[in-house]
Amino acid sequence: MKLLLPLSCLLLFSSCWVRSIEPFYQVKDRDSIALEGLTGLWIHVEEAPDDGPPELTCFEFGARQEGPGYDMTVYQSGASAVILEAHVFQVGDQLFLDTSFDDFLGDDLEDVPMMFLSHIQPVHLAWAIRRSDAGIELGLLDPDDARAGLAGASLTDVPRVAKDPYSHAPGLLLTGPSASVQRVLEQYPKEPAWLRLRRIQALPDSFRTSPAGG
Repeated sequence: MKLLLPLSCLLLFSSCWVRSIEPFYQVKDRDSIALEGLTGLWIHVEEAPDDGPPELTCFEFGARQEGPGYDMTVYQSGASAVILEAHVFQVGDQLFLDTSFDDFLGDDLEDVPMMFLSHIQPVHLAWAIRRSDAGIELGLLDPDDARAGLAGASLTDVPRVAKDPYSHAPGLLLTGPSASVQRVLEQYPKEPAWLRLRRIQALPDSFRTSPAGG
């Protein structure tokens, strides 16, 4: 299993993700499912180097008012909160999370973490998700591992990889219908890098919950 990776580093490099123009879940087949116990507020704590204060990221899941899925609000210290539309779906034995941009709580896009600006193209990001003894874990999929899985598979219907005009980093941007792009998840060859989240009752005071400058 891979080591847990620093979330702050991964969020800087928006294209180092497995992304798709079309949803990873199949909308017409109502792939989106409800995951028991997911709603509420969760925190990921990352120890900072040089004995500095830990870096905190909070994820808040709430049921969407219209249709299935969740509103997933992501808070990072010193940045505007971002609201994503999130859908849990299953491929094989593994649960995944599809996220796409919905809104942000700020006045200026410069205040939005770079990772979430990648949603505005617009695209869908794929995460793995699972329960753990301490709460839940989100799995970050590596685009190089996804490429390796597809290269070793004997498939007749595989998604095409598009050149990302917004970045020079080695991310994976897929085109094609949802049934096709799900094959990337089916063939993913390794354990993802898991982020451990634990439930909390309220946001820490250090998070900005009002618009930028407010």
